[in-house]
Amino acid sequence: CMVWRRREELGGWSRHEAIFLIAYPRMKFWFARVLLLLALQGCRSLRYLGELELKQTPGGLFGAVTNGQDAWFGVDGYPAMIVRVRLRSSAKTSQQEDLVSAAGSPMLEVGRLMLKKEEERLWALVAEPLKEGSSSWFAYVGVGNPPGRLVKVNLLSMERVGYVQLTTSDIRGGVVVGPHAYFVTSAKPATVLRCPTEEMFHGDSFRPLEVALALGEHNVQAVFADSDGKHIVLGTYTQPARIIKLAIPDMTKSASLTLPKQEQMIYCGALWEEHGIFGTSTLPGRLVKVNLQSMTHVSSVEFFRAEDRAVSIVVWRGQAFVGLANEWEQDTSSIIQVDLATMKEVAALVTPRGCTWLYAAVGWQDEALFGSRYHDSSFITRISLPVAKPDIPEIPSGNASGQDAIRLSWTRPFPRYHTGGSPIIGARVLVRPAWHWDWTEEHVYGLAAPDPYAPKHGIGRIVRVHEDPSDLLDEGYGAVVDGLEPMESYKFAVILTNSAGASHRSRSSQAIMTTFSAWLELSILGIAIILDVLFIFIWIASAYGKNLLTSDYSHPEDLLPDDASGAEGGRSFFHVMASWNSEGAMLVTVICGYLFMAAPAHVAFDRYMLKPQRLDDLVCVGISAVFLVSLAALTWSTMGILWGMRKQRQHRVRAWAVAGTGTLWATSTSAIAMCMAWSGSSPSPNGSKIAITVSLQLLLLFAAGSFLEVVVLFSSRVSSALLRWVADKSCPSGAPASPQLWHLCRNG
Repeated sequence: CMVWRRREELGGWSRHEAIFLIAYPRMKFWFARVLLLLALQGCRSLRYLGELELKQTPGGLFGAVTNGQDAWFGVDGYPAMIVRVRLRSSAKTSQQEDLVSAAGSPMLEVGRLMLKKEEERLWALVAEPLKEGSSSWFAYVGVGNPPGRLVKVNLLSMERVGYVQLTTSDIRGGVVVGPHAYFVTSAKPATVLRCPTEEMFHGDSFRPLEVALALGEHNVQAVFADSDGKHIVLGTYTQPARIIKLAIPDMTKSASLTLPKQEQMIYCGALWEEHGIFGTSTLPGRLVKVNLQSMTHVSSVEFFRAEDRAVSIVVWRGQAFVGLANEWEQDTSSIIQVDLATMKEVAALVTPRGCTWLYAAVGWQDEALFGSRYHDSSFITRISLPVAKPDIPEIPSGNASGQDAIRLSWTRPFPRYHTGGSPIIGARVLVRPAWHWDWTEEHVYGLAAPDPYAPKHGIGRIVRVHEDPSDLLDEGYGAVVDGLEPMESYKFAVILTNSAGASHRSRSSQAIMTTFSAWLELSILGIAIILDVLFIFIWIASAYGKNLLTSDYSHPEDLLPDDASGAEGGRSFFHVMASWNSEGAMLVTVICGYLFMAAPAHVAFDRYMLKPQRLDDLVCVGISAVFLVSLAALTWSTMGILWGMRKQRQHRVRAWAVAGTGTLWATSTSAIAMCMAWSGSSPSPNGSKIAITVSLQLLLLFAAGSFLEVVVLFSSRVSSALLRWVADKSCPSGAPASPQLWHLCRNG
């Protein structure tokens, strides 16, 4: 049940695994079970081979050695200790262990060796070469307290042999070459100690041969022997770092190299052919390649941001697997794979939770172990070094959508993570409508082969789409899925492929909706543009049919005094200005008030188009009501234009044309917003820009027309009031002006 639940969390079972789970309990013969396990192992290739938690290991792991069967990790504690871990076990106690063995034998802690109480802080764990068939395998432990003490242990029997006080500085590393062991210290400048392994623990009077390095060459952390065993290579923890080559056994300096300024604080090193590979404890970390024969700097690679402090290295077949000393927010760290020929990062993985600060690393054949530090409980991560199938992809997410396509991505912060040690060359994207119960389409990208087990007939069949595919996006971590229906919700899953094969299918994505039809959007905007051009043409025709300043907003009859009332004809200029109660004035007032309401509404429309979101039903009903009212107002404006043309009232035609541009803006924007609100979809990025641009142009034309109508009305009223006042002043006192005088004044 635990295995089943774990596999469901990781994205489901493959076809081979399902057959295995069904067939395994029915097999009565152990030989048949073994054959099935071997077949299953050949069908799968995993990145992680397991992890192990070591409880009560304060300070974490520092230093590691292995013989392939077991691994020994030093614990930087109080006191220091050595933990023995069984990597391969032939004993199986349950069917659950049989299942797990298909992914590699589980690791198991089998023993601990505690040093003396006063021997604290383990800084170095150096093993002698393993002798075949021997019952002893000795290793040397450098502790921080007392400084300079070296403890000898038998790893196979987990016994403490003895100790020797070599120096007064901490022993930070070492290597055994032939009959001698060479240790480096943290002194300033650093010193190198040569110790005969057969004589070192024969009495307290032993004194090693000690050689001091030059000034500035201190805090040596990396030490290893070259390919012919005639030199040892040292890397300093300085700024900038230095590479030193000493001839052995005479301990004379052969050459040294000062690295560039940015390559500093070397913490680890390893040999690859005639090159030395060094990791720097910088932010971010770097990997440096140096030719040890010519002692020249070849190249280096700087890791990406947040990939800090390269503190452990395992070299295997031209690849370097680098452990980082960092801790991400998820309580994880990283292991980076670098191709040493090109010095480029080719892959990376995230360690299990709790496995951070990877100061301990060791490799054996096609496996590597990385140990964590700075935790009360330490973790050991076991990985496969050959190229493996990609890990289960991340759940796809939609970056952008159109009416018939959605752009997906399924990447981590760094695309090369979890690639299986080889670049992603293809992907298969499974597609189904959100309401459907099974996958209906398979989009094939890159060099990925279609799934041979996908159903091809009946319910749940997969239709091939992209048999001759385009290239993948984002280094194999993205693709554009097309051929979809507008305003439809879809779910997606991804299968990645590298040179080793295909990964397991990812979990299903959330429902991602395509945008509403571009034809619908363009139709709404196109009709709006055509009507707007028509309104502009009507306004221009009405304006040029008669002088604007002599428009019909004020008629000569409106300026005549009211003789029937018996009132005196003389009126003040301000009294005439106050009589703005004609139909045109009221219409212009309504237009201006509407303009002030339209401006904030357009801002809200822009925000909704740029960042669409699902709205409540009440809001959707409100938007629909706005659309219906706007449509009615647009119809009313059109009827007003036709009525004004029939009555030959040009001022009314112009005013209703301006009102029509405003109602047209409200109708088009509310129609688009209503489609988005009820369907839950959103326009494409280009569609949003087009809709915002067109609606803004409609609103600006409405604002310009409103301004011109206000100017026309004001000019007409001012001129009429001024003429009437002049006429009243020109007549004898108490005598009303005749209509002929009014026409004479209006004509200048």
